[in-house]
Amino acid sequence: MIEYETIITFLSQYGTIYPKNNKVIMRCPLCGDSKKTVRKRRFSVTYENGCAFFNCFNCGKSGTFAELVSELKGIDISNAIKQVETIEFNDIEKHFVQSTSSVSKVERKEETNLSDIINDCISLQSEVSGVINTKYKECLIKFINDRKISSEYNIFIAVKGKYKGRIIIPIYHGDNIVYFQGRAIYDHVHPKFDNPLVEKTGIIMNKEYFKRDKYIIVTEGIIDAMMVEEHQGTPVLGGSVSEDFLTEVFKYTDKGIIVAVDNDERGDKEREKLLHHNRYGKMIQYFLTPPPIKDLNEYKIKNNITDMYNTVVNNSVDSFTLSIRNSI
Repeated sequence: MIEYETIITFLSQYGTIYPKNNKVIMRCPLCGDSKKTVRKRRFSVTYENGCAFFNCFNCGKSGTFAELVSELKGIDISNAIKQVETIEFNDIEKHFVQSTSSVSKVERKEETNLSDIINDCISLQSEVSGVINTKYKECLIKFINDRKISSEYNIFIAVKGKYKGRIIIPIYHGDNIVYFQGRAIYDHVHPKFDNPLVEKTGIIMNKEYFKRDKYIIVTEGIIDAMMVEEHQGTPVLGGSVSEDFLTEVFKYTDKGIIVAVDNDERGDKEREKLLHHNRYGKMIQYFLTPPPIKDLNEYKIKNNITDMYNTVVNNSVDSFTLSIRNSI
């Protein structure tokens, strides 16, 4: 059994829909519909008594709603049927991602040969064919463009394997991937991140590129680090800015370190901990994005920042100034 509202929610991801009574009409998400007349809508989904069937008068394809889900999402029909014919089914993306990540992180063994993830992915440079991979590449292009990620960084999308349906954001040491973030395509999908279980101690993104006469900007997330030009940003991978981490980063700069973690409750606690409980707290600089902006990625997008490095450097403060701000 499937709810009519679920069908509407799902189809709305693939274009403008026109629901009426128990039927939804739209341009075909499989073939793209008429190329000559963009107003033509030859695709429909009919709903009746908890069942749904689709039909396209342009490409001639038809079948059950489960078959449509199978083709659009690239999952086998048995899995699609299992998803759509259950009373708990209310979000296809959620179930789709959960099915590819069914083993919990607690049960997973530490992963090796992370570079092999490339075999399951496509990139901006990949030549693709077929409806499914074409849509995957469109999602990748949109993700990169929306977040203004520089072409200097290689971002992928997994089209098969256990990370299928996730944006893959890798960290390299030399030619080898030592860590990556597996991020759900849709922000409302849980878990939002499914990352490999590896020992992250000693992983310093961009360490091969740091210039000793420049500050290194420490961020909370990988994408925030990518906002800093000339590879002068590096993330703590969602963890704490520990003394061991700062000790390692200080090896690559004669100028200093600026901590630019998120401007939220967690970031406030991290800065407070650095100020009072970290031996490097008085040696580093601090940058806070202007409220209500949360992080460097949002700052770049909303303010069209073209020189993030100098923006951070010119607006950072020392520990004394930060302490005064916190006390006001």
